[in-house]
Amino acid sequence: SDRRVQEQAAGAIRNLATDDNIKVKMAQDGALLPLANLLRVNDEAIQEQAAGALRNLAVNPKLRDLISDEGAITPLVDLLKLANLKVVKHATGALANLSMNVRNKARIVQDGGLPRFIALLRSGDEQVQELAA
Repeated sequence: SDRRVQEQAAGAIRNLATDDNIKVKMAQDGALLPLANLLRVNDEAIQEQAAGALRNLAVNPKLRDLISDEGAITPLVDLLKLANLKVVKHATGALANLSMNVRNKARIVQDGGLPRFIALLRSGDEQVQELAA
């Protein structure tokens, strides 16, 4: 199905997004907006791969504003409400990376990220707690 293709494509981008040169090329080639849009698809497997890809891409300081400008912060914050810990870990990690940028910090707070991070500090999962801190 189309959704499985989207999941696999986002997963491939996630795996490729561990190389800095490839990250910049992905952004130049227009990968950021489709990834941000996939965060809104009602399919947790797709959301997990898209959030993981954005998490990896957001390690690069040059891409943090671009990711934010493509509208990824609001859906990433929304994913923090899910029960699926895999999705929550990647969304939290992406937001943690994006928050290394001053402008993004304000956007994350404005989009309601702070109370969700505080709630995640109570999570039973140590990795989620660490990412939320």
